[in-house]
Amino acid sequence: GAARSTFNGAFLLLGNNQLDGVILNNSRGFNEGITSNAGPIVITNTDVGSASNRFNVGISLNNTAEATLNNVFVFGVATGISVTNGSLSLESTQVNSINPSIHGNYINNVASTSNNQPFIQKNKNFNPYPGVI
Repeated sequence: GAARSTFNGAFLLLGNNQLDGVILNNSRGFNEGITSNAGPIVITNTDVGSASNRFNVGISLNNTAEATLNNVFVFGVATGISVTNGSLSLESTQVNSINPSIHGNYINNVASTSNNQPFIQKNKNFNPYPGVI
């Protein structure tokens, strides 16, 4: 297969976007690696930050309908993935936060699936510890 593209910075994904095969480095000191305020979006085969170069918030999804993450590695300081008001589907995705006691990974008012198992959580922490979701 083709090598993955490497970017230094952050992405703003608006509705109907797909991000595939990307390594996103935080060499410019952005707060959020990927931000979206609309959907649908699909992120596959992508690294958001790294263990040694994290975003404060790896992925921030606000009012994003139909967000899908498949084979994504997310590295955050305070928060790996933040989702408010939308839908999120995760498959083979690893989220790592080094200070999960601060915020962890959370969803608010989101209908979600994890490895094709549906669940709904409102105003609760979502896997606040590093590991595979």
